[in-house]
Amino acid sequence: MTRVGMIGLGDLGGPIGEQLAASGLATTVYDAVPAATPPAVAAGATAVGSPAEVAAASDITLICVRTAEQAAAVLRGEDSLLDGAKPGHVVGLISTELPDAVREFADLAAGHGATLVDTPAAGTGAAGVRAHTM
Repeated sequence: MTRVGMIGLGDLGGPIGEQLAASGLATTVYDAVPAATPPAVAAGATAVGSPAEVAAASDITLICVRTAEQAAAVLRGEDSLLDGAKPGHVVGLISTELPDAVREFADLAAGHGATLVDTPAAGTGAAGVRAHTM
């Protein structure tokens, strides 16, 4: 079974994390604001204390944060996602970032044996996630 991680449980990432867990996937979640994790946990996810722990528990990790600086912190900060990722790990960057930042993040991931894919989301936001239309 594929194990999935979700980092960033805000307006969009929270509903995505909840839906992943509710679908029966083994889901591990993290948010810099621990108070954001209970809805995903209630849906069946496991909350952990760092991006590295999410990666260690996952085959695929989705990142949904607001800024390139936040994405960089997830990827290369202390206890980063790439610190915990095993070779072959796939990272989906849902955040809307400029192409240069995405290329930088993809190169950084490749240097750790991981693959980063730009996965922008378009649609009706949280309502679309909950309605399964996004």
